[in-house]
Amino acid sequence: MKKYICSILFLTFAFINFSYGQGQTHVITLEVQTQQIAKPDLEPFCSFGQDQSISNEDFLIEVEPGDIIRWNAVSADAPGTDVVQITGINHASGANFFGAPGLNNNGQGNFVMGFINSGNPGEIQKYDIRFKVFNNGVQRNGTFIIDPKIKIKN
Repeated sequence: MKKYICSILFLTFAFINFSYGQGQTHVITLEVQTQQIAKPDLEPFCSFGQDQSISNEDFLIEVEPGDIIRWNAVSADAPGTDVVQITGINHASGANFFGAPGLNNNGQGNFVMGFINSGNPGEIQKYDIRFKVFNNGVQRNGTFIIDPKIKIKN
């Protein structure tokens, strides 16, 4: 009986530690004006929902080791017919919080997920979001790239 109670207590504490030890999930949604987007200046056609005074290049999300980031992509002007497909998240410069040079969508379509493995307070990683736009199933202008930032909270 004592062994049984010890096992129950161990499992309970393990579950509590697992449940509360998980990091936060951050969802970043890239909104694209799929009917208008053109290279090379993507700024007027893409947004993360940030204040207009903050460029996509200066968009910054603060995270902690153990957090998860999920990048979504949506069409801002034709969500019923157009698709924005994130093909990858690639390390560009600075610290690499993911422990890999890049993350891909693994066939999941319009989102990519990444786990923050490491990082020191104040460190910044610049990364590329690579995405394709399809207007009624037809790809528009190849692959687009936006390069925002991730920062480890102080």
